[in-house]
Amino acid sequence: MNYDNTQLIAKKSLSQNFLINQQIIDKIASKMELFVNKSGAEKIVEIGPGEGSLTELFLKWNKPVVALEIDQRAVELLQDKFTNQPNLELKQIDATDFFAVNNNQTLEKIKPFTMLSNLPFNIGSRLLVDLAITCADVNFSVILQSEVADKLTENNKHLTFFGCWIKSFWDISKIMTIAPCHFRPAPKVYATLVEAESLFNKENWLFKLDSSQLIQARQILKSVFSQPRKSLSSHLRLLGLNSIQSDSFYKQYSLTPNTRLTWENYNNVWQNIYTEITSNYEK
Repeated sequence: MNYDNTQLIAKKSLSQNFLINQQIIDKIASKMELFVNKSGAEKIVEIGPGEGSLTELFLKWNKPVVALEIDQRAVELLQDKFTNQPNLELKQIDATDFFAVNNNQTLEKIKPFTMLSNLPFNIGSRLLVDLAITCADVNFSVILQSEVADKLTENNKHLTFFGCWIKSFWDISKIMTIAPCHFRPAPKVYATLVEAESLFNKENWLFKLDSSQLIQARQILKSVFSQPRKSLSSHLRLLGLNSIQSDSFYKQYSLTPNTRLTWENYNNVWQNIYTEITSNYEK
């Protein structure tokens, strides 16, 4: 298959936006290299290498790179571009399938690794939410829509399920903003490079749960955020606790019916609700 200067026509269905400014590409790769070295992982997993502009620089670090690409055209281009590259393992696969619970055995075999990506905007949030179930111990540096990245900082006063879920597993830092003109095609929004350091080695109740328990905890948090501005009493009713159970809950955890979620208390409140609900299931 022939390509004009290795330029793929971006597929809207795959939310493809290729980086085109070499100075920006070099700067992103430089930031990512510092992050990888700090993380200490000897292997890289890249999601959506596309035309390989970042992949080419990753391979210069002399670390194994596992590149996950769903687009057959891009796979063929990358195979031609990186012929005889022993450090590159190219997989044609949907990244959301690769990081799914049913692929956990494969993921455990290739750990430890650092995940790097210019994430397709249409899967960024969903993939990171699922990543916490199988790879919460993995550090990552990825490009997200700026409005999505903003949800991961405590400067954002509006709490969301996505922000609270991700920040429960990783310490997030925003590194640099990338203007739409540096992509082809140019998206309608700005992008942000973020770094995420796993909280795995910190005292964290979530890391003591198995995958099925994490999925249950995630569903509870989702239920709470179906009415994010409501009081704690509303959340408990929605989750099926009757008035007697709710009164017992307030007393046990020193909370009040009017408690509302904040960045400072959400994790503790969420843990208490999870503990209460799962203990009721076990009775």
